[in-house]
Amino acid sequence: MSIFSEWPHNWYGFTRTADEKFDLPVLDALIDPLWTPEDKGKIIVYLDESPVAIVSQLNDMNCELCGESIGNPSCYKSDGLWLWPISLSHEVKKHSVRLPDRMVKDIQNNNYSAPTKLKSPYDWMPWPNLKKID
Repeated sequence: MSIFSEWPHNWYGFTRTADEKFDLPVLDALIDPLWTPEDKGKIIVYLDESPVAIVSQLNDMNCELCGESIGNPSCYKSDGLWLWPISLSHEVKKHSVRLPDRMVKDIQNNNYSAPTKLKSPYDWMPWPNLKKID
């Protein structure tokens, strides 16, 4: 089994640097160059077109892997079931970040049609419950 088949959360794409001590994966652990589903383009569009769930005022930042602008790092998108940072579609498209199998199935079950607005309240959002690790 892998991180992709066993992902237990409804949030994804939140990562840490190697020296940070939180129970989030490092970005490198999510990269899978062999993951090339036929519908990858539709999945990326879905991630891009889903509505913004929450945002705060921060300056845009650049991707740590390629230096390309990825927008406001405090902007998060959702489809009402999953929550992800705005940078996730860039990471999937440009850097072979793989999505959890369950997330892909949910996107496929939505016929790749992102909602136009969220019906879920803010306090429902499945935020990572960060814990310090040793």
